[in-house]
Amino acid sequence: MIVAAAMMIDGEVKALPAPARHHDIIGRWPMPEHHHGTQGFIDSKEGFVDRFRACLIAIIEGQIEMPKATSPQNELFSEDLW
Repeated sequence: MIVAAAMMIDGEVKALPAPARHHDIIGRWPMPEHHHGTQGFIDSKEGFVDRFRACLIAIIEGQIEMPKATSPQNELFSEDLW
């Protein structure tokens, strides 16, 4: 189950509890100039997952229906969940 928005920044996971969004994480932890981080989510079983894996997990767990209008590329967005 997807439980939080998260980012992988230089190998370190940064996350905030729902209903935080990725822009909240960016505001809390500024990105290094050379790297913008990988946006993803925290899954209750797998830890950090990227947007694509998170979308699949959210569908399997019944958190969302098949990709919504905000997910045109089979990517999960926090707006899809909360």
